[in-house]
Amino acid sequence: MMVVAAVVFGLVGLRRLPVNLLPDIAYPTVTIRTQYPGASPEDVEERVSERIQEAVAVVPGVRRVVSISRPAVSDVVLEFQWGTAMVFAISDVRERLDRVFLPREADRPLVLRYDPSLDPVLTFGVSGDMDLVELRRLAEDELERELAKVEGVAAVKVRGGDEEEIRIQIDEQALAVLGLDIQTVGRRLAAENINSASGSIDEGKTEFLVRTLGEYRNLDEIADTILDRRNDAPIRLRDVAQVVRVPQDKEVISRVDGQPCVLVDVYKEAGANIVGLAAEVRDRTFGSVAQRKYVASLDENGNPPPPQQMPTDPAEIRAARMRAKVRHRQMTDYLDLKLKPAGLSVTLLQDQSTFIQNSISDVRDSAIVGGFFAVVVIFLFLRRLAATVILAVSIPISLVASFAPMFLSDITLNIMSLGGLALGVGMLVDNSIVVLEAITRAREEGRSIRQAAVEGTRRVAGAVTASTLTTVAVFFPIVFVEGVAGQLFRDQSLTVVYSLLISLLVALFVIPMLASRGADDANLRDIAPPPATAVARALQSVAAFALRVLTGLAILLGRVLGLLAWPFLFAFDRSYRVLEAVYPRVLVGALRLRFVVVLLSLGLLGFALDRAGDLGSEVLPEVSQGEIFVELFLPRDATVERTDSVAAPLERRIAELPGVANTFLAVGVDKEELNSSEEGEHS
Repeated sequence: MMVVAAVVFGLVGLRRLPVNLLPDIAYPTVTIRTQYPGASPEDVEERVSERIQEAVAVVPGVRRVVSISRPAVSDVVLEFQWGTAMVFAISDVRERLDRVFLPREADRPLVLRYDPSLDPVLTFGVSGDMDLVELRRLAEDELERELAKVEGVAAVKVRGGDEEEIRIQIDEQALAVLGLDIQTVGRRLAAENINSASGSIDEGKTEFLVRTLGEYRNLDEIADTILDRRNDAPIRLRDVAQVVRVPQDKEVISRVDGQPCVLVDVYKEAGANIVGLAAEVRDRTFGSVAQRKYVASLDENGNPPPPQQMPTDPAEIRAARMRAKVRHRQMTDYLDLKLKPAGLSVTLLQDQSTFIQNSISDVRDSAIVGGFFAVVVIFLFLRRLAATVILAVSIPISLVASFAPMFLSDITLNIMSLGGLALGVGMLVDNSIVVLEAITRAREEGRSIRQAAVEGTRRVAGAVTASTLTTVAVFFPIVFVEGVAGQLFRDQSLTVVYSLLISLLVALFVIPMLASRGADDANLRDIAPPPATAVARALQSVAAFALRVLTGLAILLGRVLGLLAWPFLFAFDRSYRVLEAVYPRVLVGALRLRFVVVLLSLGLLGFALDRAGDLGSEVLPEVSQGEIFVELFLPRDATVERTDSVAAPLERRIAELPGVANTFLAVGVDKEELNSSEEGEHS
């Protein structure tokens, strides 16, 4: 029952373990971004970056402050010491920023909890049979607001499409004839387009707050703005200019499979679970499985299918109808939000969680295959089915029980932690093999099976404990390493430590318990007295009969498997006998030529050291995610339209290549990405 409880706790921990590609390598950094429109890099550095640096440099825990000043944008990056509580650090940074005096034209500094230079975890392409202005508005008002509510999402950015602007086209000749200038037009527009507090009015015991509401609501109000009066006749803006609503100049052109689209990038917070975050975002965007099934079941008019069997009770009928109305309203709201706009299509362009899940599955399958081959090797050497089954049971017990302490230690399921489990699979059975062989030796000395289990375990308990602790002493100190290496290998080291300690408990307690299950009836009677009631005796007889049947089936299955595996066992025996015959002769020759063996070892060591200098070094190996990125650079004077005319034919050629699922083209540079002037395409 203790084993069952440990396995249950492990399964509960396994279900709650978050999944990630790597351990949380969250650099303790904060980025302060400030927009200063129209300013040069020198002005940004002198009037914004340096002032912010001086204010935040004294925040507790700050190790380094770096500023990046670009045209109209200032980024101040604060690097904190490892282990700093970032929630309190961000609060301290905001307090310091409130004391900084910046130019009036500069926007309020933004404290970003994510690194803006990192790639988004998900990227969507929103396309449809509608104007690009309306498409962008829909993406900003619906998708961006909806996805920003997801826990773990740090920011949602919308790029591409067309943004509207109100353009006032001045007639210079008409303006000059009337004796006006452009500054006058600007001052009058700013003075008329206001919305501000205008004091209060007391009426009896009631005080009314007054506001001046003068913001423009349409184009006609802008065109009717009075610029001046001549001979009591007003000169309006429409007399010297045209007011039109036009799209802004394009800065980004994006297409999915050749169709214009709007890009929606989703950035995660530091420490957020990418797999869970991606699943929640996909459900919010495309709907959950239940929602997609519901959408597929609607008829042409959008009505749900009638129930197959209606209840007969009137109260149950009313309750069923109410539940159906609520569900239909919820699903209809979902459809109105994302699916019903004419021709709207959302395409998932990038999803880091897919690669993570595939990588985790590969490591998990490797661990399972490794455990299977470990059991096969044990059987080849032991040739006893009962002993092999006992050792095979110890592997899943040790692995599953390890998930409970992993959950309590905030370890995620990643390639490092699963790699630690796969690394420990081969070591998990070492202690069990030693204990089982000691029990077998004690049994061969004539002791009863229960006495052999106790005596054999007592003989090797100290040795297996010392052997396990030596391995633990190698892996456990990695927990105290700071920096990237500590965060990267912490999960692996703790996983190995937990699995080895649990395997030690399994070897000292579970293996002897399983090995003693073959006791004779006399020993069983000594362990438990016979039941007193007839019902209990009958149940015991039924249980004993079921145990005999299962034992017989196991023996029969073992013999069948033995017959099927006989050719492989025969080949293994012949090969092993050859090795047994050759090895003593080789060993005797090595002992006679000790000097030659030492020289050969030193030569191999020198060769290895010489070749080690040619090995490269990197934190993590390069991996392929099934995507190809192509970057195309044109001269600085190239416009977005010209770049698009060059990149569009390449996109069409790439889409025609075999094996290409879809293509995505982004041309230009966003306002918030002035530090990179890339035009990229990936398929």
